Amino acid sequence: MAGADDAWYKLMAALGLAEAETQADRALRKLQRGLQVSQENGSALIRVGLCLARPELAREALDLLIAEQARIQAGLATDEEELVPHLLEEELEQSRRRLSASDREWEETRAQYGIISLEEQRALLLDRLHEIERERDATERELELARVNREVLDADGAAAAEPPLLADPTLDLVKRRIAQLQIDRINLLNLYTPASTQVRKLDQEIVRLETMLREGLEARARTLADQAARIEEQLAQLETGESRQAEAGRERRLAEAEFLTFSQFLTGNRLQDAIGRAAVRLSLVEGPSLPTVPAWPPKRTIVGWGAALGLLLGLGLALMAERRADWILTARDLAEIPDVLFLGSIKLGTQINDFEDKAHGAPAAARPERETA
Repeated sequence: MAGADDAWYKLMAALGLAEAETQADRALRKLQRGLQVSQENGSALIRVGLCLARPELAREALDLLIAEQARIQAGLATDEEELVPHLLEEELEQSRRRLSASDREWEETRAQYGIISLEEQRALLLDRLHEIERERDATERELELARVNREVLDADGAAAAEPPLLADPTLDLVKRRIAQLQIDRINLLNLYTPASTQVRKLDQEIVRLETMLREGLEARARTLADQAARIEEQLAQLETGESRQAEAGRERRLAEAEFLTFSQFLTGNRLQDAIGRAAVRLSLVEGPSLPTVPAWPPKRTIVGWGAALGLLLGLGLALMAERRADWILTARDLAEIPDVLFLGSIKLGTQINDFEDKAHGAPAAARPERETA
């Protein structure tokens, strides 16, 4: 694993993706890899252990690692304090300005197009447009009826159809006056001829009033047409305002989401910065100390290997004792084995004779030296 790490760092340095490691950096990395860090019951206290051959060297290495970690954390916290919050605050301020601009555009759009409620405003304009269309149709019918009445009015006193009353009181008075004059003309035709002075005066008055009525109706039709055009223009402006308002609403929602995102980022960065500053303030509760038991090998390893070696040694001694029980090394061993034929010759000395005498019950002096086979 250590060789793979060294090769990796060398490759990164060769590619220019990392700086070349010094000997101190490699030593520090190896020490960090050998660290044993544990936390006690979720508290803020951590215990750091390092296994080295020399206890004094391990203690010095722990002091060095703690100081180096504090320096690194302090440098990181300083960089973040100087760079990251500044960038986030700038982005947050820009998002705030964009959100304010979106709000102003929203209000300006509503004020420009007079938008209070799009649906209600559109419904009112459509109702007014339909009412104007009905009035225009009635005015056109009135004009057509006036022309027809003028054409069908003849000298024999045929009664003309009475036009319907409109909402304009002036035109209604003119129409009533024309109808009354037409009735008077019919009555005069019973007494005078159409070429008489009385009938001609009455006809002139009727023509004058009909001209006035026709001009009034035409003016009313033009007014209604202008009103309808203005309402259609208002409807078109309302559609444009609705589109602009929808676009401003989308921009406002995007600016609001961006503002909330950067606000959350800034809040998280401040919290992380506070945590980083708390982590930098390292304090040693207790200095490095030597354990009362050897750090390596562990106690279980020692007991396990000791039990295995003891069992192996016991088996070896038992096998050796068992095999030594069958070995013949001296004459005593041979004499102790009954009913064994010995193929060969031995020199019966004093010691062997003593054993044979003991075996046969004869004294040793009565038996001379001899060879036996």
